[in-house]
Amino acid sequence: MISPAHAAPALVLLAGLLLACGREGPEATAPRAPAVPASPAVAAAAEWVVDPKDPGPSLPPVGRSLFDFVVSGPGGPGTVPFPFTDLTRLLAGRLAGAEDRAPIKLALLPLNRSLQRNSARPDFFFYPRVVMAVDGEGAPSAARAALLLRDRLFAGYQEKAGIIEVISYNEAAGRFEFQVVKDYRPGQTPRVFYANRAICVVCHQNHAPIFSRQLWDETGANPRVAALLRAQGRPFYGVPLDQGVDIPYGIDNATDRANGFAAYQRIWQDGCDQTVTAAAIECRADLFTLALQYRLSGARQVNTRSPRFRDDLLPGLARRWRERWPRGLAVPDPDIPNRDPLTELADVAGAEPVSLTVADRRLRQALQQVGVHSRFEPSNPRAPLEIWPLADHAPDALERAIAGLGAFLAAADIRRLDEHLFARAEKRAARLTRRESPCELELLRRDEDRRRLTFR
Repeated sequence: MISPAHAAPALVLLAGLLLACGREGPEATAPRAPAVPASPAVAAAAEWVVDPKDPGPSLPPVGRSLFDFVVSGPGGPGTVPFPFTDLTRLLAGRLAGAEDRAPIKLALLPLNRSLQRNSARPDFFFYPRVVMAVDGEGAPSAARAALLLRDRLFAGYQEKAGIIEVISYNEAAGRFEFQVVKDYRPGQTPRVFYANRAICVVCHQNHAPIFSRQLWDETGANPRVAALLRAQGRPFYGVPLDQGVDIPYGIDNATDRANGFAAYQRIWQDGCDQTVTAAAIECRADLFTLALQYRLSGARQVNTRSPRFRDDLLPGLARRWRERWPRGLAVPDPDIPNRDPLTELADVAGAEPVSLTVADRRLRQALQQVGVHSRFEPSNPRAPLEIWPLADHAPDALERAIAGLGAFLAAADIRRLDEHLFARAEKRAARLTRRESPCELELLRRDEDRRRLTFR
């Protein structure tokens, strides 16, 4: 369990810290280095990044959630906008200038596995749960600094219950916070509470958002689910009903990336030692420098050949890793099994799933009875996703941690820093090196409409 009481503070989201700060390359993602398979024996000996049995305090030990910052007013706590489309519009304003055309992903899950799963019974398809994930970054403006919301704000709204469940990051504490918005109805004033974390972590065993594995059959990406939603004849919070799998795939990717934050924070805090010593400070300085270089290089590769990595950082961190986590770090699994609720519904109705329509009396009868099969319950204990070892000769986990720490740097800050460094180099008349090589081009005609250009 990461505790901000440690002498080493959590790595803060650095959106506002690079004040002098480029040209951003491809999306920053951690390299997929090999990890030890999470066999039962290995998993039992490894140390959890976050312990599923230790939820920690429900209230933030320090700081507050990003959701609090989003809905807070200039001089006070503010109010959660209603209806839900106004909330997404507020977020869209915060994400103005995002490179992603759809920085907010929204999906409908009428038959879901949340705590509010039964709230709309039997009108599940008239009152579906809408799940939201922010996976884009906004650009700061002259009037307001941008919040780094990418992979850090998730929500689930159930209209019939008048409740929004929110998971958002707390950068000061280095953890996700669980909140509930109650009285989210017309004519009422929404109230925001921090949820009972012990209840949340029963399913959110990674202390972070979770989502199902592909093919995401609970969502509107399932054509049969979409057809039953479309038959209700009503709009759903601005969510289109003709979605493909790209939307749930985007949500799944966002939860997977968010799942790594606790591991990166654990290495930042404990891997470099918790004491405030010169060695611990130098360790974090090396981690930050390498993460910054990784982002400035377009997030292409961690420079494992540099003396800073090979001679300074790796030996000491590998030694402390062996002392603290001799069996490795167990990374929790953010994925729950894919579930096709219409198959379960058809079993209850005694019919083929494809035959169930809104006009079928058997459908409504089945909706009165359908539940979640025990094998699909998100509360079932999940084995670690993988085990991270670290050794002088096998620095894969450290590479991934450095790349992951790079995700705490906002793209806008990286662009500004890159431009600043380039401008400074131009003023100093830096020596330019020109390299030339022969290049041949061959244009091949495939058919009337297609050409292929080959470089040799």
